[in-house]
Amino acid sequence: MHSIRRQLRLLPFLFTAPLFAGPLNYVANGGFETGASSGVFSPTIPGYIIYVFGVGGAADIGGWTVSNSPNNNGAPTPLSLVVTGNPPQMPAGGSYALDFDPYWNISTGALLGGPVTGTLPEVSQTFDLPAGSYLLSFDGAVELGSTVGTRSLEVTLSGSASLDRTVTSSEIDTAGYDLFSFDFVSSGGPTTLTFIPDDFSPEPNFMLDNVSVTPLDAPEPSFVVPLLAALLVIGLVHRQGSAAKTRRGRRRQW
Repeated sequence: MHSIRRQLRLLPFLFTAPLFAGPLNYVANGGFETGASSGVFSPTIPGYIIYVFGVGGAADIGGWTVSNSPNNNGAPTPLSLVVTGNPPQMPAGGSYALDFDPYWNISTGALLGGPVTGTLPEVSQTFDLPAGSYLLSFDGAVELGSTVGTRSLEVTLSGSASLDRTVTSSEIDTAGYDLFSFDFVSSGGPTTLTFIPDDFSPEPNFMLDNVSVTPLDAPEPSFVVPLLAALLVIGLVHRQGSAAKTRRGRRRQW
């Protein structure tokens, strides 16, 4: 009887177990939180959280490779991108967001002077996808600057999937982010996701955050496990109750 009571006490915990399991995200560090501070810290603006990355400069951002994009405006000099916190820019989530701002020295973190001339960096990540249908999503905004404008960013998938889109945003990061999403199909295998900027202006620039690749054919909300566990306990309770009733019946016959 005591065993039955113990099992009954488990039922509330089983039914209050999380009923929704978040879908698997194949993108590592999609919020740019990990390794964000491994870049060259900019001392130019005291109190601002700015870490500068670029080819030939600081290390890659945790999970993401920084390399030369095909976009340049007349010089082979590698330009920068920055991982920034608030201040000066508001991330869509967490503490950091990626700002495609070329206006920083990737070796010293100092602001560049004069016109920006060189090759813009891109960020990419490769991951293995099982064959199936997927959703690519990310948040984008325009860096709050002296002028408000519309900025664009090219996103591509290659390898086991194919995608080439250009997104634009006029949403200021302090006011919110636009959510961009694309369905795609993978044949199964390594897939490379790449973001390619085309903006050489000091500001404002395109800001990127919360990148994810999740299965479209993921199972429905996972209430099955807690439900099965609850049914198992109920079954055990019923079984033990029936056994106890049988033992009491036998004693009466004696």
